[in-house]
Amino acid sequence: MQADKELFRMIVIALALEVIGITPQIELIMDLIGSDYVNSVKFRKNPAIREIVDVSSGKFRVKSSILAKFILMSLEESTLTVETLIEALKGAEARERFNHTHREIFRKLIDHSNVQNVLPERNRRANTIKYYESIKNLRGTAKNPYFWLQYAIARMALKEYKEAEFYFETAYGYAEGTPWFQTYQIDNHYARLLLEKPVHDNEPENCMDHFRRAHAILVKQTQEKRRHYAYRVAANYNPFYFHFQSRLGSKDHDYIMSCCREILNSIIQLPMERKRDRYILDCKNRLEEVLASGV
Repeated sequence: MQADKELFRMIVIALALEVIGITPQIELIMDLIGSDYVNSVKFRKNPAIREIVDVSSGKFRVKSSILAKFILMSLEESTLTVETLIEALKGAEARERFNHTHREIFRKLIDHSNVQNVLPERNRRANTIKYYESIKNLRGTAKNPYFWLQYAIARMALKEYKEAEFYFETAYGYAEGTPWFQTYQIDNHYARLLLEKPVHDNEPENCMDHFRRAHAILVKQTQEKRRHYAYRVAANYNPFYFHFQSRLGSKDHDYIMSCCREILNSIIQLPMERKRDRYILDCKNRLEEVLASGV
């Protein structure tokens, strides 16, 4: 791979496709990176090719998405890997209006949950920022609220809350002009930012303002019954409370306790199968821990 740059790029894309759940076919990979390498003599005569490619079906032999993720995250050649992934996303974006597979690849390679699984661990922060900065002005991303939400989530994962807040505002701004886009996803992650930021920055002065805004979002989401999302974020009441516990006045203390009870009461009303959701169970345990500390 290191001796053959084109082969390296092919394998990076093949592994990335496997991680995001797309069958890594040679023709698709060549289409994404705009290469005719597969038809070259160098490709056909490379003895390693038959070990990693099923020539008859035109598919890469990738054992599993777990192995693919491990290899990608372990690569030391992080610069070429990131540049290749950027090139693949641009290739998918150029064709996504005409092809369902390209459209799916484009959307999945924007999603932070996938991006963090295909970028190498080496230089993770720099590569994450380079990746999103390199694709933010594409036709399919520049005014796409979903893209800006994912960039905000990426910055939040790096604990860069100021930058994340800016990208949340950008996502909200473009969502206003996109009638089909529902903001509950932005709302949910923004509530998480409101709970995490004051803890990370150790800001007791305005922490309760952040908490009240977050709780208002999450209570609304529990009423709308949007799966486990609100409860997964509400579990953050626990670290928030214990971080600021000694600096809270009695009214603020009582308010947080009442909010915990409100979320727990909504869990009680859920159907039994939803109560078994691991995020909801975790939320329940964490909020009960908060209430127990106040007895």
